[in-house]
Amino acid sequence: MDTLLIASGFSRQRLEEFFGEVAEMSRTLHPLAPAYENDLPIYLCRSPRQALKDRWPALKNYDYLSPATDR
Repeated sequence: MDTLLIASGFSRQRLEEFFGEVAEMSRTLHPLAPAYENDLPIYLCRSPRQALKDRWPALKNYDYLSPATDR
């Protein structure tokens, strides 16, 4: 079974530290969303470089109220 993660709010470079394959699949767009939440890339990430359970603390982010930064 292939492990994959769908990610938004991260830079491609940051995700490439954790995954062997990172592909931009779409971008966020909604007329009612704040400007800082629009036009963000949505990535499909595959082939984790380490077990996801071990890297999850460095990847998880629940800060929905602040503008996305280079996490």
